[in-house]
Amino acid sequence: MRLKENFFDTMLAHYVIEPDGKRSMDILSEKFLGYEPVHIEELIGKKGKTQGNMRDAAIEKVKEYAGEDADITLQLKNIFVPLLKSKEVEKVFNEVENPLVKVLVDMEYEGIRVDMNFLAEYSKELERMRRKQKKVCTNRPVFVSTLLLPNN
Repeated sequence: MRLKENFFDTMLAHYVIEPDGKRSMDILSEKFLGYEPVHIEELIGKKGKTQGNMRDAAIEKVKEYAGEDADITLQLKNIFVPLLKSKEVEKVFNEVENPLVKVLVDMEYEGIRVDMNFLAEYSKELERMRRKQKKVCTNRPVFVSTLLLPNN
């Protein structure tokens, strides 16, 4: 799957603007637009075993939901673009975070392989390094560190 060059991820933009903030389309709509959108649960039910999917919902409701979602997304973009600039994080968004979306899409599409043996060996190496540093630190008169906490 290939993404076009010009795309704008409102969730990612909000993350760059307010890294500690909560984010979902509903939350952002209420906070920045003062508008409470139709919740997905109204179409497909609450999360859990009995939740349906969009195929089960009435086409008219899905159409309204999708149109509202697209409209909110565009309105949020129009608010976030100037905020990125005023918070001086536009460069981070455009040159660091946004390009990574393509990488993550490729990873999700292709899948990834985790080398468990490498990670197990690396974990042992990190533990050896932590113990070595612990010895260095504990020989100093006054020292408090998280190095001393795990596995004493």
